[in-house]
Amino acid sequence: MLVLSRRKDESIVFPNVGITIKILRVDGNKAKVGIDAPTGIRILRSEVQTGFDENESDEKTSESLHAIRNRLNTVNLSVHLYHQQMANGQIEAANTTFLRLVDDLESIDREVERQQMVIDASRDAKIRCLLVEDDPRQRELLASYLENRGVDVVTASGADDALSQLVQEDLPDVVLLDLRLPGTDGAETVRRIRQKTAKSPVRIFAVSGTCPKELGISTGATGVDHWFPKPTNPERLIERMSSTTAAF
Repeated sequence: MLVLSRRKDESIVFPNVGITIKILRVDGNKAKVGIDAPTGIRILRSEVQTGFDENESDEKTSESLHAIRNRLNTVNLSVHLYHQQMANGQIEAANTTFLRLVDDLESIDREVERQQMVIDASRDAKIRCLLVEDDPRQRELLASYLENRGVDVVTASGADDALSQLVQEDLPDVVLLDLRLPGTDGAETVRRIRQKTAKSPVRIFAVSGTCPKELGISTGATGVDHWFPKPTNPERLIERMSSTTAAF
């Protein structure tokens, strides 16, 4: 619990959630305070919010966002209750609400800072990727784009080539896999990759013009983690790679 000095014109700032609480007037053991907060207190810092699509995000990320939004809603309700209690002259009740509000904000501020540190660390760490694509031009272009975005890329032209590069001591974070490689069944390729990386699971992203379901490939731990249909948006691919590797 944060202990307040309760001096006039002092402020308590929660920079990670954009909220400032200011002591406006002190009267004995009672204090009147003002709260400056974003409308509805619904939006976090852009670094945390940008790039997360709750419908598509990793399960852990989605759960984390849901928890923070619930806690922010608690703060939102506390702010409204505080203002109503002050308007009704319920000073003691308002003080209690205020102290609980500050405690909640301090907790949320720490959590947002922790998540920001995780995001920053994921940006600093180089993502390792194995790109499996039989079309040489597509392989070259996508590999060049990823490398220019700071990704460590190894390429393979087929399933056998890819499997030979999956060395247990130096596995990639993500395998980008074309599901229609010459002479290779996509479902069998996924099965063999999962089998070879069983001790240290990797993410498998299907980058293919064919939906995995059409080939009998599931989504999840035994299939592919996500499907990016061709033509592929490489920026969306980077975003997904960054968010999922950060949640590993």
